[in-house]
Amino acid sequence: TCNVCHSSGRRVSLSYQGLFAADRSESYTPFDAAGNLQQPSSTYLYKHIKADVHYDAGMVCQDCHTSADMHGNGNIGTVALANVEPECQDCHGTPTQYPWELPLGVGDEILDKSKIDSDNPLMAMLQKARGLSEKSMTVTQAYATTYDKKDGYLLSSRGNPFGNVVKDGNQVILHSATGKTLTVPILKDIEKNNLWKNPEGRLAMVGAAKHLETMECYACHATWAPSYLGYTYKIDYSDGNEMVDWIESSAKVNPDGTTADADGKSFVMQQGAPTQGDYSHARWEEPVLGINAEGRVTPLVGVIQTTGTVINEQGEVVLLNNVAKRETDGMLTIDMQPLNPHTTTLAARACNECHLNTKTMGYGMSSGEVGADPQTPVYLGIKGKDGQPISKQNTSTQIEAIKNLNTGDYMTILDQDGNQVMEVGPHFERSKPLSKQQRDSLKDEDYMEKAKAALRASLKESR
Repeated sequence: TCNVCHSSGRRVSLSYQGLFAADRSESYTPFDAAGNLQQPSSTYLYKHIKADVHYDAGMVCQDCHTSADMHGNGNIGTVALANVEPECQDCHGTPTQYPWELPLGVGDEILDKSKIDSDNPLMAMLQKARGLSEKSMTVTQAYATTYDKKDGYLLSSRGNPFGNVVKDGNQVILHSATGKTLTVPILKDIEKNNLWKNPEGRLAMVGAAKHLETMECYACHATWAPSYLGYTYKIDYSDGNEMVDWIESSAKVNPDGTTADADGKSFVMQQGAPTQGDYSHARWEEPVLGINAEGRVTPLVGVIQTTGTVINEQGEVVLLNNVAKRETDGMLTIDMQPLNPHTTTLAARACNECHLNTKTMGYGMSSGEVGADPQTPVYLGIKGKDGQPISKQNTSTQIEAIKNLNTGDYMTILDQDGNQVMEVGPHFERSKPLSKQQRDSLKDEDYMEKAKAALRASLKESR
């Protein structure tokens, strides 16, 4: 199942269910039915935060993710993320347009329109309403359930029909692989009939309509995201341990034509192995915001931000708590990754969780004051006027210095002057921190009044 693989890495399948892999210590969880400490699953123990609204509705992964983005579309993507196809607007539309009224490409700006010639037929396709499809994809017809198209199958932002989502009169109907039939909420109908359950939603999407042009829907509606910060590990060459050389193993072919991982015994090994390692800390609340490959505002999370220690064959520490830096500009090579955490909820993040919040802007926890000087060792005890521990006995380092690290929260991507100090999603050239203009907008104390004024003007114009 999807959960087997996608519970690791960015842990999307776990988050979708509301589960946060919080710790490896059973001491932090309730006792099990037998009164024993809870046993880990896949080395982790979990806390339940809040499930995705689509999960609560009974939807499974393949209800959104089509064959094209799951099994390939004939092109070799340099990064798997580029193959992900569905967008929120494909089914929900926007407050001003139904899904079939939207042009192709809305919400999926991986394609740079500025590089397309005006006389290219593709440009015309990207400027007109996408409409509906009379047929589902050939692969859907061959291997999946065929549903009555009613008025037509909805199209993805890339022009592929969803074989399980149809327009039926004034409704959009989704047929789930679980057997459920669901009616999809349509934003244009919600706005037309003023059916907003939260007035701030109308402010955010109609009053501050630019949100829909520059942000991923889940930048607001993903209310939490699993972030694993500062992975500290040790590689020890002194004890004879070995680990798989994945580069060499990938090129090895067995006599019967299988690859090294087919039998699990044919790997090429290399000296040295990670013998110890764990995260500095894991967080879920108030995800940091940045820019993804499509140029849209998105949540960012930490994923294996390596802080390395190496022991040589003689047992000597030759590298201690090192965070790598680029030689060209000193940028930390650990990064924060753009992510759709699949934790969508009807009630979005509160406005002030992003506006006037320096952590969300990328300046770190408490504007970088948490763990502000990680390059200096921390001792347990009272310090004298010279800054050194007063006690001459039993004074040991409680937290060793971490070379090159700017702040100990591992999520500071901007210094206080707005200079970028950590990578953001290096797989795509457009991934980056929020721009100065965007950060200045978030610092505007009058943001709510401006949104209310814009909403009043919009409603007056529509009458």
